[in-house]
Order: sequence, then C-alpha cells, then structure tokens
Amino acid sequence: MLDKATIDELNQYPELCERVKQLLAIIKNAGGETTRADDAEQRVIDEMRKLGHDVMQNWANQQVGKAAQRATQQKASLRKHTKKN
Repeated sequence: MLDKATIDELNQYPELCERVKQLLAIIKNAGGETTRADDAEQRVIDEMRKLGHDVMQNWANQQVGKAAQRATQQKASLRKHTKKN
C-alpha cells in the first residue's frame, strides 16, 4: 500500500500517473479487448517503454535545472574583469 507521502510525490508527475493508470487498465482488462496473454504482455511492454521514457525525460529535466542553478551560483561568485578607462 502506498503512503500519502509517496502518492503526493507521484502526483507531482502527471505523465507518470497516467502510465500507472494505463498499467492498471491492462491488469483489469477494462475494455475487454485483450483476450490472449501474448497481447497483454505486448501491451505491458509498450507501456513500460513509455514509462521508462517518461522517467528518463523527467530525470533529464531535473538535471538541467540543477546544472542551471549551479551555473547561476558560480556566475554570482565570479568577478567581472573589465578594461579600465
């Protein structure tokens, strides 16, 4: 069972929540469209690939944000060299 903190954290990433919902729909076979195990397996594989892509995209976005923040902090600590007039 997921605790409230984990659910709150997951809710910060709506695209990941959507992927989890898609996996649950496959488990439930809500639409009744999957009657063979091979078909269900392929749907799970497809969703897991999409989930992996979304996870890596979010990770990359966070890394870019952290790098930009570090660059801004470094820039603030550097002295500006200008030519004297």
